[in-house]
Amino acid sequence: MTEQEILNYAYNTVLSVNKKTLTSKKDIEGVHDLYEDSVKMSKAISNHAIKGKFPAELFQHRSPNQTQKEAEYIEKNFKQHTLPVFVDYLSTITRPFGDGNWSIKYKDEADEFKSNSFKSYVESGIPIYGSLEQFVKFILPTIKSIDANGFIGVRPRYIDYLEDTTGELKVDDTKLFEPTIFYYKSKQVIDFTDDYVLFLSEEHSIVDYEGKRKSVGSIYELYTKEAVYFFVQIGKKIDNTFELRPFYQHNLGYIPAHQLMGIPRIDDDKILWQSPFIYSTDLLDLVLVNSNWLQASINKCVFPNVVMYGSPCDFKDNEGHMCLSGTMLIDGHEKTCPNCNGSGLKSRLSPLGTMLISSSTKFDAGEVNSTQDPLRFVSPDVTTLEFLRDKISEDTDKARKILHLQTSNSDVKGSENLTATGVAIDAKAMYSFVKPISDQIFTLYEFCLKTIGKERYGVYFEAPELTYPKTFDFKSAEDYLNDIGNAIKNNLPPSFIQTILLQYINAFYGDNVDTTSIFKLVSETDRLFGFSQDEINMKLAKGTIAKWEDILHGSILLFINDAKNANPNFLEVPIDEQKKILTDMAKVKEKEIQSNPVNDLLNEITV
Repeated sequence: MTEQEILNYAYNTVLSVNKKTLTSKKDIEGVHDLYEDSVKMSKAISNHAIKGKFPAELFQHRSPNQTQKEAEYIEKNFKQHTLPVFVDYLSTITRPFGDGNWSIKYKDEADEFKSNSFKSYVESGIPIYGSLEQFVKFILPTIKSIDANGFIGVRPRYIDYLEDTTGELKVDDTKLFEPTIFYYKSKQVIDFTDDYVLFLSEEHSIVDYEGKRKSVGSIYELYTKEAVYFFVQIGKKIDNTFELRPFYQHNLGYIPAHQLMGIPRIDDDKILWQSPFIYSTDLLDLVLVNSNWLQASINKCVFPNVVMYGSPCDFKDNEGHMCLSGTMLIDGHEKTCPNCNGSGLKSRLSPLGTMLISSSTKFDAGEVNSTQDPLRFVSPDVTTLEFLRDKISEDTDKARKILHLQTSNSDVKGSENLTATGVAIDAKAMYSFVKPISDQIFTLYEFCLKTIGKERYGVYFEAPELTYPKTFDFKSAEDYLNDIGNAIKNNLPPSFIQTILLQYINAFYGDNVDTTSIFKLVSETDRLFGFSQDEINMKLAKGTIAKWEDILHGSILLFINDAKNANPNFLEVPIDEQKKILTDMAKVKEKEIQSNPVNDLLNEITV
């Protein structure tokens, strides 16, 4: 399609779509064929992912006969018990960022951009988010997990214009564009092809509405391979009139917008992306409803109730009308007694749930009669509650297993019953599950890097090299500490303990360059790393190690600190040079100790 053909088609789509509410593809002409399924999946996941969102439909469908009062109680006391599952899922799929196994290698930039480099822009200058990495790490995984058919678009927030001598506004080419990332929910995606993407903006134009100028007009955004356009509603809202406003001519040759992606499903020759989390939502829906009903049931019936016999109500009003079994005869009409509210009994003993029954009421056959048992506690049967609790736990574990998350069962990762083979299988399954998600996240990362750079610097831009994660570590800190403890307990070689320590450091401190560099230096310089002091003393006694090695082992962090003070770039010099500097410092310290007069005196006394 030509640019003009795209504009004409998009304009007609806007006019058609804007006449109706975006609820279903069946109701709207022009919306893409997968619209309904896309929105439905996003909504199903958001029930478990967005804090404070009350899924009214779930409870309505599950309990169609509930009273209005019961529905209000559930909503007011609603707790999102499934949110931790989504949080754990995010923690799992974002592990690639914590392993230090990915990198960005920036290219040399043109001299005119040295003071305003691409690297500094993506690391600290991105509007809204601050840095691109922050968006990719903390925002992208969340929106991608919830809304796989949503889009991200890259464009400037604003365009600066200058007025030329003729009074015509032109783009100010003396300033660099400041592109950033915009997220478009699946419910905003009106239509998309290989040539364009049409979005409904969350912003509004000012139109005439109900006799006033109000910000209730619709705005649609059109991304093409050449430009970004806005269709802005003008005039009276009821007239459905739109004005085309060219916003940004990027000339990239590709659409600066990308779907968030997930697991692909071919539907009507189009790809419907499914978040992996969608496969757990049927079970989590049950958990969410049942857990809230369980809490409501606990509040209603799990606590014992006080049952006692009450005295008949003897209320008499100022005119002498008396209560007779809860009613009063006034002017020939029966009215409810205001004192006992029709119960026929005196007020409750307390406001804490005491149930009063008349003295004529008999307890079940075989029970003690009223004169001997005027008060008792009645406890409801909790068997149903226990069943519901077990059902919730079972369904939660099933959902977590689908997502390859640790469960509460005894046969899960970390249990004593697991074999090494079973752990290896779990690790491979986890890798197979997370790897495609990680690759898609970094594909979007690469897309943002490339598009931001081209929109900001044009032909002068050369995209950096982004290295994708290849290995993932799914162990927790507790797992590593247990491995280290078991290695020490079983007297494994120090080199083995050292390896586990380095894995632990890389996993949880990988983003701290100084920390990882220091521990790497320590492990490669100190050959006593991992030995106990008793073992070191025994080696000294046998003469298998030198005294300076013991000194190096005990003071290596102090030596590193001294070396950094002497040379702030110490950690950046070649590691062989670093090792030599530290070794020399230990040998100098050994000589200082040997030449100390106090040591000479002690040696004489010892002899």
